[in-house]
Amino acid sequence: MKRLLLIAFVVFAPYAALAQGVQFPYEKVLIPIFNGNFVPGAYGSLWSTELIARNESDQFVEIGTIIGPCQIECPIGKPAHATFPAGEFTPEPNRGEFLYIGAPGAGKVTFSLRVQDVSRQLQTWGTAIPVVREKDVFSSALQLLDIPVDSRFRSALRIYDFDTPTENPRQVRLRIYDMCGIGPIDRNCTNTPLVDTTLMLTPTSLHVRDTQYPATAMVGNLLDTFPQLANVQPTVLPFGQFRPASVRVDIDPITPGLRFWAFVSGTNNETQHVTVIAPR
Repeated sequence: MKRLLLIAFVVFAPYAALAQGVQFPYEKVLIPIFNGNFVPGAYGSLWSTELIARNESDQFVEIGTIIGPCQIECPIGKPAHATFPAGEFTPEPNRGEFLYIGAPGAGKVTFSLRVQDVSRQLQTWGTAIPVVREKDVFSSALQLLDIPVDSRFRSALRIYDFDTPTENPRQVRLRIYDMCGIGPIDRNCTNTPLVDTTLMLTPTSLHVRDTQYPATAMVGNLLDTFPQLANVQPTVLPFGQFRPASVRVDIDPITPGLRFWAFVSGTNNETQHVTVIAPR
């Protein structure tokens, strides 16, 4: 009997390391936008996201949206040197989701996240969206520069809490300024915010304290939400040219200890081309 037990241990030991929830410590990454289906948008657009990943480590790596015993697919992860689609259904695509990468793959699993208007897929391959790692998050002021507030664009601001949602949503202060000072013929710059408000980072519906989905705040269209931004003037350039009106966004944490990240997507109403404005 002892001999049989020893043989069983030798045979199955290599697979024990593949069980979900054993590859601590996990690397946490934020996928800011993800939807598994096509999502209709403005002006006849039809949006899709595609998340491709590669495990460049020499080991099997657990990759999933939760940490804990697996229940359906066991183990949840990918073999060494494999390229694969990642992500899964998320109830609110604009809020994104977290992925957790087992310790052998920390810093060795790379991602490509792309958003595309598939109704015009012959015109563009889409736009890359950053995948956010812990080193990328902010705990103090974050600035986003040169955001269009011209009526030909839809500029959407998204802010993400990088930690587990709480019963009392964390808060940030949002201030928006005229981007005056960037043209050769400058206008009066007072550095007075056109917008000064507080935003709550709220969890997805029914997902308080869920480690799979971040708490977020979203302003779907800055110009619609804050009509005073329509007063921002275009920048005058030489030879009678004008640059579309743009603003600067400042985000400061109010809740102590908050770790967050944010970006703006500027979408052209005619072409549906998306420009990502992210912190650097």
